[in-house]
Amino acid sequence: MPVVQAQAFVRKHALQAAQCKAPSAPTRATYLQTNDGLYQSLIAVLKHLRQEVTALSLAFSGKSITVDAAFAQLTKVTDHLGRLVACVIALPAEGCLIQEWRQDVTEIADRVDKYYKALVAHCDSPVDQQASSSTSTPPTAPYLVQTSSVWAAIDKMIRFASKDEPSAIKKSWKQDQELINDAMGEFKDLLEEDEGVGEEEGLNEDNEWAELEKELNGGGDLSEGEMQRVRKVSESLISDG
Repeated sequence: MPVVQAQAFVRKHALQAAQCKAPSAPTRATYLQTNDGLYQSLIAVLKHLRQEVTALSLAFSGKSITVDAAFAQLTKVTDHLGRLVACVIALPAEGCLIQEWRQDVTEIADRVDKYYKALVAHCDSPVDQQASSSTSTPPTAPYLVQTSSVWAAIDKMIRFASKDEPSAIKKSWKQDQELINDAMGEFKDLLEEDEGVGEEEGLNEDNEWAELEKELNGGGDLSEGEMQRVRKVSESLISDG
């Protein structure tokens, strides 16, 4: 399967995962349903996908790329991605679990698509050829960077994917709580900044009265009674203005 056709296949499956029926509130049946078999299948497919991506990158790492071997590995990667999407579609079309799996699988598909693009670019202009005329250390091939990106997305889902609806709901609540805590923290900081501004304005006002006191008394100090009369006059002028 040519790389371009594989890219189209990946985009198709990513679109299928992204366009699953929008999840509604889970019913009691969905909440109580166990998906242990499907979860185990998901983890197995993710591990196989990681292995096939590694094998495909190794096929491109040699000085001479075997076309047949590369296409065979490319087909395996694409097929496993299709199985990954099938795991998402097999879930009940309601609740938090399908939403979580769908987001993670879509992320993996997007990274695989970028990985395929990097492979195409490597075939058009291999890094080894660019570095052969230079004595400096050869740069890291972009497709190897994208390989690591695919690994990271797969490893994240293997490690953190919820296995059932209750786990997915708790995870969603925790994420929402973290957002609320962040928002409340920012709001608290804004309130503290406003209080600081108010205190600063109060200090500035006291300084202005002190300067006025010096000017009216020729640089000396006013008595408390004199200060009160000056303030009343000032407030009267402000209210009349």
